[in-house]
Amino acid sequence: MLFFINFFCIYISLHAYKNIWIYLEINKTPTGAGIIFLITLLINIYLNNESYSSELKIALSLISVLTLIYYFDDLMSLSVTTRIIIQILMGIFITTTFFSNLVIVNTYLFILILTYILTLSLLLTNTINFYDGADLNIVFFGILNFSILSFVFSLDKNIQILIHLSLVFFISFSLLNYKANSLYFGDAGSFFLAGLFLIFIVLAAVQQNLKIYYLLTTLCLPILDVIYVILYRLIRKEPLHTRHHYQIYQLAQRTQGGWLYLLIQPINTAFSLLSIFLLCSLGLNETISIFTGCFFISIIFYFSLRYSLMNAKK
Repeated sequence: MLFFINFFCIYISLHAYKNIWIYLEINKTPTGAGIIFLITLLINIYLNNESYSSELKIALSLISVLTLIYYFDDLMSLSVTTRIIIQILMGIFITTTFFSNLVIVNTYLFILILTYILTLSLLLTNTINFYDGADLNIVFFGILNFSILSFVFSLDKNIQILIHLSLVFFISFSLLNYKANSLYFGDAGSFFLAGLFLIFIVLAAVQQNLKIYYLLTTLCLPILDVIYVILYRLIRKEPLHTRHHYQIYQLAQRTQGGWLYLLIQPINTAFSLLSIFLLCSLGLNETISIFTGCFFISIIFYFSLRYSLMNAKK
């Protein structure tokens, strides 16, 4: 029953948001629906204030403020420098919120963690942003990742509520996002989603929850895709901030048409999970199996698929 109530409320909110955007005659396709995602999670957290740690609430509050600033990128576009600064600030806020005690106790370790989180902040924000460029692509990305996170935090009931609410959001969002030029998640939404993933990764690290490595099954290929495209554009001496059509799903769209590009992420995830199962069954350590399976499968699958698509005719 609760699922349908949440689903209905989120869908109505998204529909209202889209209509307001059209009514205000903002000169572009409706975007920025990720703001509704942010509001949905914040309402849940502050209605159940006692259930969540102070670190989680502080981190989410700080990211929410940054997201509202980032929302101007959906409305009128921010400069590349401004976007990067906000992404760096997100990494700094998350690190200081969860690891502030390390600044005095072990400064070297704090700097190491900060560098790691800053790198993830930049990578995740831009990866998710790139994957919002096609109908339902961000929906598949969100559902796959939150499904894995549901497994990772299976014993944490409060985090499970946030994850399940996120899944309901993406299911609701799919009813609008499947139509071409209907409603996009937006830069602000991509930024907030990256921040949320970062918080979950840090929470798992603090809890010494090694299951978080399973998130590599869904993130390896998209991150590999973004890194490849950045290097490719650098080699071609193209400006990185301009639009392009080099992502693997864009290549699949051009050569195959239809909805086949949506299968890329699920297939890679399925192969990665299968390889982990096989390696574990052979007696290999689970963590080593995850890293080995995810990296090798993603690299082989990605470059094989890219080569096939580049030589395919629509």
